[in-house]
Amino acid sequence: MLGVRKWQLMKEIFTFFGEKIEADAQIELAKGTSVRNLKRGEQLYCTGEIPTGLHFIRKGLIGLVVSGPTGNEYLIRLAKADQYLGHRSLFAAEEHHATAVALEDTEVVSVSKAIVLRVIETWPKISLLLLEAVSKELKQAELGRVSLADKNVTARIAESILFLKTRYPEHQWTRREIAEFCGSTTPTVIRTLAKLEAEGIIRQEGRIIEILKRATLLQLAENL
Repeated sequence: MLGVRKWQLMKEIFTFFGEKIEADAQIELAKGTSVRNLKRGEQLYCTGEIPTGLHFIRKGLIGLVVSGPTGNEYLIRLAKADQYLGHRSLFAAEEHHATAVALEDTEVVSVSKAIVLRVIETWPKISLLLLEAVSKELKQAELGRVSLADKNVTARIAESILFLKTRYPEHQWTRREIAEFCGSTTPTVIRTLAKLEAEGIIRQEGRIIEILKRATLLQLAENL
């Protein structure tokens, strides 16, 4: 007998399957459901790990990070509530290509790999729904690459500050380091930080940057 809690969680994540799957498939998926609460800075999974399942963010914020050839980290995207993680590597049967780090306290609902694959094998219709969802995500990724040069620099800097201040809260980031991280220039970062400070979103004291309005900064970061 499945508990009420599991049914509530599955009702939320059924949006990934278009809410069109059979009742038996819903029951099977619910059996493999688990919940994990991550503190800020904790990792959901790491680069090189074998995928363990499909992850749905109920609340919170996660950053996907990759390491370059020189060892520098790069933020490739943010994932917030009602979004999914881990499915690309899961369905590609590959190791995770990025590390998923909680940028604030985050609650994640996961469906185990074995259950997801079993449901797909038993109910082929779900494969089409998953293919549709992944294809739409690929489209967004391609459009994002096309518009990279036109992206709002304020959004890129806001996103970088959110990540860097969470991932490395003790480090006093130079404006040059922030510029290199987000693909901008040092003068642009200086001007943008001054603007954010004038608007009361952050406070600066030397190299120290204090986030005063996290929700507003996140809203700016989402305008990518």
